Amino acid sequence: MNLMIIGTGLIGGSFALALQEGRPNIRVTGVDKDKEHLQQALDQGIIHRSGTLEEVKEMDLVILA
Repeated sequence: MNLMIIGTGLIGGSFALALQEGRPNIRVTGVDKDKEHLQQALDQGIIHRSGTLEEVKEMDLVILA
């Protein structure tokens, strides 16, 4: 499953971690206007990669946080 989290701060990051816990096969892409939040989410393994809003059509689920 391909998941996009738009907003990788506390709320978005918590969603990402909770969903990964229940579904280990999920692939999480993060989008955030704050590049520091995005990098922290990558460094901490909250998201698997950063992406762009143009990729939203390729996702199975999108969470706006």
